[in-house]
Amino acid sequence: MYRARGFTLLETLVVVALIAIIAGSVVLSAGGGTARELQTHAQRLRVVAELVCDKATIEAGFFGLGFAQRAYSGFRFGNNGWEPVRDSGPLVAHALPEGYSLRRGEAPLERDLPGEPQWICSPAGDSAPLDVIVASADGEWRIGIDEQGRWQTAAVSR
Repeated sequence: MYRARGFTLLETLVVVALIAIIAGSVVLSAGGGTARELQTHAQRLRVVAELVCDKATIEAGFFGLGFAQRAYSGFRFGNNGWEPVRDSGPLVAHALPEGYSLRRGEAPLERDLPGEPQWICSPAGDSAPLDVIVASADGEWRIGIDEQGRWQTAAVSR
């Protein structure tokens, strides 16, 4: 009797499916990671800025954000003037990883965090326009709030 050697169609399909799953997970975990990280840092900064205005409204006080070349921090106006937020939470000082930087519009920022905020929200939820750029070698993202109070987060074309 003659018996054919080789793989069945089912065995071949299983192997191809496994290779496709492994290749897909490798591409998703490695491909586009730094561009995605840049977007994540920009979105985090926007959420922190929105939280600053929310806290100002809820706690009926003045809150703000201070920016440095590679960090930002929340501030609250207390009995002793402006103080950095030191308790745990998203308003404490946050340093960006190596390779990422911040700037306000086209103006360069100082290396160290300032002693008071450069952007402030009032208890009524009002704030000045905000224009901050998170940059890396992979691109730039702009976070802002316009004169009408609308939040914007968008990639900046070079």
